[in-house]
Amino acid sequence: VASLANMSESAFSRYFKTRVNKSFSDFLGDVRISNARKLLQDEDLNISQVCFESGFPTLSNFNKQFKDRIGKTPLAYKKDIREAFNKSRCSLSSTPNSFIFELAHHLIHKGHADRERMSF
Repeated sequence: VASLANMSESAFSRYFKTRVNKSFSDFLGDVRISNARKLLQDEDLNISQVCFESGFPTLSNFNKQFKDRIGKTPLAYKKDIREAFNKSRCSLSSTPNSFIFELAHHLIHKGHADRERMSF
């Protein structure tokens, strides 16, 4: 990255830290963890796929950094998200808007081909 900015590594590190108030490696870790959290929430990927999609070099490095920054393992995080989703889904299904919620969920998660086949 330093060479892309036409700077030495040490000059880039100093410049970046003065502008962002964290090292480039901390910033990059934050970006990767943020991406991993989004993938764990929104995608049906396994932990290994999320790890490599987010740019981590190894699964053990991903698990350690995720737990250090988020306070739980990626698997525990994914389970918590799914449990929260299922609880909210159950509480919404007793409301008059449950059909709309179910329809939106279906459209979001099933893809374009399923949308064309849906009939009401």
